Amino acid sequence: MRYSLKLTSFLQYFVVLGKSIFLHFRSISNKLKKVVSIRVEMCIKSSISHLHKRDFIMMYWAKIQSNCDMLGIKEMLNE
Repeated sequence: MRYSLKLTSFLQYFVVLGKSIFLHFRSISNKLKKVVSIRVEMCIKSSISHLHKRDFIMMYWAKIQSNCDMLGIKEMLNE
C-alpha cells in the first residue's frame, strides 16, 4: 500500500506533536518532526519535478505543432 501525505494528515502530525505527552519525550518529538519534514520536502520536490516534466512536454508539443503549421501539415494533429 502506498502512503500519501495529505494536508489533513500533515496538520494532524503537528497537532499531535504539540500535545503535552511529547514534552516528556523530547527526543521522540524531534525525531518525528524530522521524519515529517523529510516527507513534506519529498512531496514538494516530487510536485515540482512533475510540473517541470509537464511544462517540458507542453513546450515540445507546441514546437511540433508550429513545425507542422510551417510545413502545412494539419491532418496528423487532428487525428
